[in-house]
Amino acid sequence: MTSQLKTLLLLAALTGIIIVIGGMVGGRTGIMIAFVIAMVMNVGSYWFSDSIVLKMYRARELAYDEAPMLHDMVEELARNAGIPKPKVCVVPEQAPNAFATGRNPQNAVVAVTEGILQILTPTELRGVLAHEIAHIAHRDILIQTIAAVMGSTIVMLANMLVPELFPAALRSSINAGAFCMLAGLVIVPAVSLFTPKPDAQFVDAAFSCYDQ
Repeated sequence: MTSQLKTLLLLAALTGIIIVIGGMVGGRTGIMIAFVIAMVMNVGSYWFSDSIVLKMYRARELAYDEAPMLHDMVEELARNAGIPKPKVCVVPEQAPNAFATGRNPQNAVVAVTEGILQILTPTELRGVLAHEIAHIAHRDILIQTIAAVMGSTIVMLANMLVPELFPAALRSSINAGAFCMLAGLVIVPAVSLFTPKPDAQFVDAAFSCYDQ
């Protein structure tokens, strides 16, 4: 299954959730409004999801002179994977984390937190970056990015619409958690199913190349 088809299937699944919520709230009119919202979100997710995710994490692009070793690692790994060098961003968080985003290898970004830069050795960091570069090379970062944006949107809609969905007597005991659970039950398996594992040989080669 190609990455393009996987992306379409994921968008269709998440769009369906939004339309169901719209139908529960406003019937046929709600379905039409939800459909329009979903279409706008689909277009926005494809073209701007990477920017949205970076803003959510308050990430900023790193200049080469701020982290030359990090830039050199990313450039070498990207060259070995046969893709353009992604932009390199840092997230102002102490929790160790890294992710890749973007709609294709030509518009990709690799982001790392301040925390992971502080605790990992160069070899360990190289392995983490190799994992993210492999995601970019396999063109599955768009699926992950869209899932993150659409999932956040569904949770936001749930928080807004719960008062409309349940009688006043139930509002004290029912909250947006039900919809958050629904989103998780659909999104997490979908992303796990549609997103291939990074190429283990590429990650192993990254370690081997560094150790030599």
